[in-house]
Amino acid sequence: MSGSRIVLRDPNSLAELQESLHFASDSIIKLLAHFSDYCDSMIETMKEQKKMLEEQVEEAKERLSQAEEDYSSCLSSQTYDEEERSYRPSCDSESDNVDRCREQFDDLQDRNKQADSVLGECERELSKYRETGGPLTPPGGETLMRYVAKGHTDKANEKMDRIRECVSNYMSISCAISDAKLQRNAEQAQLYEEGVKALEEKKEAEENQTKKDKAEAFNDATISLQKRMSEMGYKEADAVAVCPRCKRPINVCICQHILERSR
Repeated sequence: MSGSRIVLRDPNSLAELQESLHFASDSIIKLLAHFSDYCDSMIETMKEQKKMLEEQVEEAKERLSQAEEDYSSCLSSQTYDEEERSYRPSCDSESDNVDRCREQFDDLQDRNKQADSVLGECERELSKYRETGGPLTPPGGETLMRYVAKGHTDKANEKMDRIRECVSNYMSISCAISDAKLQRNAEQAQLYEEGVKALEEKKEAEENQTKKDKAEAFNDATISLQKRMSEMGYKEADAVAVCPRCKRPINVCICQHILERSR
């Protein structure tokens, strides 16, 4: 797209995100293993407790049977007392014992049925939780979590690997472009310095040449003036007539002043 730009603020964040995905995947798998062990231990404990409860029911059943047998024996041994007008022995204690044993037996039997119901429900739910799934049955929680931890995470990591590869290629191109740009900038800076140095040398040479040309012109004018003065009869030919204003020899003066002898 024309004019578009890619700004990558922190390429290391991709690696950190991928490490987080791996950590999350490993954490889920470990939690699933711990939870599975906990469920197995819970079911095993419930079965042991139910077994103990079943033994207590059998013991209560035996006590009730014994109490009923004692009560029956007592009743069979009773005789009627004409004076008291009642049966002897009364068998009241045996009757109370039967009632007490029956109550204990019923209570334990109810608890055993409840434990059996809870255990059965837990086993069914655990079976659903561990269901692998099929054409007509959805997968259970454990299967879904394992798929998230492995299936989805593996796919995410594969995509992340491709993204990191693209970013790596992009970064290598960017580095190459930056290196080429730095090299061009260095070359341009060197050319600029060389150009400035060449201009300074040229300017210095021109200034030196100008000074030399002026000195040569002054010497030539001085020699010409001395020759002319000598021809005009001046005794001291080395004397030079100069302009009092511009201090140049008369023959090169541009002020057009009167000649003045100067020694």
